[in-house]
Amino acid sequence: MGRGSASSPAPAPLAAVPVAIRVVTGAAVVGRPREAEPVAAALALALRRETRAKAATVAVIGPPLPDGGGGGGAGRRLAVQLEAEGLEPRVRGRLAWVRLDPADPELPALTWQLALVAAPVVFAVTAPRTAAIDAALADQDLVVLVTPDPDGPLAVAATAGLPRVTTTAPLARGLARELSRAGVRTAPAIRRLIEATTRSEP
Repeated sequence: MGRGSASSPAPAPLAAVPVAIRVVTGAAVVGRPREAEPVAAALALALRRETRAKAATVAVIGPPLPDGGGGGGAGRRLAVQLEAEGLEPRVRGRLAWVRLDPADPELPALTWQLALVAAPVVFAVTAPRTAAIDAALADQDLVVLVTPDPDGPLAVAATAGLPRVTTTAPLARGLARELSRAGVRTAPAIRRLIEATTRSEP
């Protein structure tokens, strides 16, 4: 599609794309490293509360996870399930974190299996999109793009071809962001996002 073509309508700003889902059972967060992960953690905590689960999973499709962390019994029990799947979880509060290799050609099957054994799960995609990553994203009920400029061309290009996309700004440094990363409490902005997303359809 050539630029400036009179017959080619401009893509709608992502912020204007309506998203209304009754129940979110799978979600992904797309963004830069250190911006996507806190949002994914907050979203996983929100889904944990919505589904009344004891713990939730954040699966990072990107660089290796940092060492450290600690959590309660529910997080550790979830980690045992993840270890049985051959993964190396890190427990932080009510969240179990794992890393999936973005170059793995079996990535779509791995994300599907992870959703079966460790739900609710939120995938934090910080690696460049590939066919395998796109296949995994297509299975999600909701894709959240983390960007300070939801109407910009980079934001539109980052999620081109993906259904059910909404946007949010990166979480500002502070207590809400750190509590989300620690698996303690979801950030208010993400709580509002999930409440708006799962509102009843007319």
